[in-house]
Amino acid sequence: MKKAMVESGGQPGEVTGNNAARTLTYTGVVNHTVYENKLIEIAKGKRTSWNFVWADARAA
Repeated sequence: MKKAMVESGGQPGEVTGNNAARTLTYTGVVNHTVYENKLIEIAKGKRTSWNFVWADARAA
């Protein structure tokens, strides 16, 4: 997750959670589609392998 975030232009922070649900905090402006594509490429997963919920830290 962190490598995909770096390659998408973000600065990753902490990763929390387990295999059922993980949270990655980050800073920067990241295109969500670019991040998802990088994650698929790096983790060698499928587009349906993940469900994303994006939130601004102030909103979360």
